[in-house]
Amino acid sequence: MSAHIQQATGHEFVFITHYPVSSRPFYHMRPAEDPSVTLSFDLLWKGLEITTGAQREHRYDVLLKQAAEMRMSPEPMQDYLNAFRYGCPHTAGWAWASDAY
Repeated sequence: MSAHIQQATGHEFVFITHYPVSSRPFYHMRPAEDPSVTLSFDLLWKGLEITTGAQREHRYDVLLKQAAEMRMSPEPMQDYLNAFRYGCPHTAGWAWASDAY
């Protein structure tokens, strides 16, 4: 794929976005127009994942629903969920891919 991207665009970097819900964590936000995908991304360089990230879901009721869809019990993550119980600002996150080094 990386050779195709470089040939088609002249660039070695590519962002892959909107991963399917089944391949991302329950706390990734989903766009209203297509809830089958997440608002997430990976940055690839020559086929190697450099960084990954997503807009995080900040609504308590949606987090509970999405966790239930993935058959996750809310009890073990109650401390995490409580941070969103009474409202939380929009948030996002990203990380360097540790295997890239």
